[in-house]
Amino acid sequence: IIIASNGSDVYDYKNQKSIFLNNISNEICMKLNKLSKEYGITLYIDTENGQYTNNKKQESMNVEFYEDFENLIIKSKVIHAHFGGNDFDKMKELFNEVKKIDNIKIGNDEIYCFKDSYFIFISSENSNKGHAIIELCKILDIDLKETIAIGDDYNDIDMFKVAGYT
Repeated sequence: IIIASNGSDVYDYKNQKSIFLNNISNEICMKLNKLSKEYGITLYIDTENGQYTNNKKQESMNVEFYEDFENLIIKSKVIHAHFGGNDFDKMKELFNEVKKIDNIKIGNDEIYCFKDSYFIFISSENSNKGHAIIELCKILDIDLKETIAIGDDYNDIDMFKVAGYT
């Protein structure tokens, strides 16, 4: 069992399927896509079927460009989304707009910087690894006291709070 996308997806690797999803609503994803267009900043979405982008130039081996991005949003369960760009000032403006959207969580409530690129990571409001472990324990009928958590980043804190051993 793999807990991925900051706890938004609990995936059964053996059976190749998600057993718990805490996805972002389609309505919110449409707002994110609209903001992407307004600010000219690329949007990426992670779905049950793969990672997609609304920017042809950002297509890669792991990310597929999807021409009818709005239709993709409507027919998909979006597990995680993020914006990516190189203009910090534009990203800061976008960040302030994204913060106004209810029922989402922005990764560590900040803009991430990696090399010369900036990112805003978005998940469902109550997505975290702690919540995912609670849901997984319900599914597998395991007592939380019998779980062990190992991690090395800020997004692991919620997991440490609920696990029996850390």
